[in-house]
Amino acid sequence: MKYPPYLKYGDKIAIVSPAGKIEKSIVEHAAQMLSDQGFVVEIGKHTFDREGLFAGDDIHRASDMQRALDDKKVKAIICSRGWYGSLRTFNLLNWSAFFKNPKWLVGFSDISVFHAYLTRHGIASIHGVMPAFFEKDGYTTVSFLRTLDLLKGTVP
Repeated sequence: MKYPPYLKYGDKIAIVSPAGKIEKSIVEHAAQMLSDQGFVVEIGKHTFDREGLFAGDDIHRASDMQRALDDKKVKAIICSRGWYGSLRTFNLLNWSAFFKNPKWLVGFSDISVFHAYLTRHGIASIHGVMPAFFEKDGYTTVSFLRTLDLLKGTVP
């Protein structure tokens, strides 16, 4: 299994929505939490789009994901949420640049389609917490902290 490079202070993380729609406030708060940890956060252009159950149409969801996959400065991609739609997004992606420069992909639920693909190609990813679960009742969750540990390679 190939592990993407671990994250360090100042690395860039992209938050994208390859599946279901999400509230802007949840993602913005998550981006601030990641920034507070020393990361540069880029939110996908279409992250807050809406089309039925989805975070925008298939083409726009895929374009944000493709940009994150291709951007050499992005060291991790965190999916904003699962729900439904990842397979539709997956079918529109070109993974060639990603395979040359693997990066961490984080999410669960419908995001598992990406995890399965990466596992098949021998690249580690993180079946982990997404923005809505970074905090609970005003407190940072253990899940968020452990995901950060995994991303940084500092698992206790």
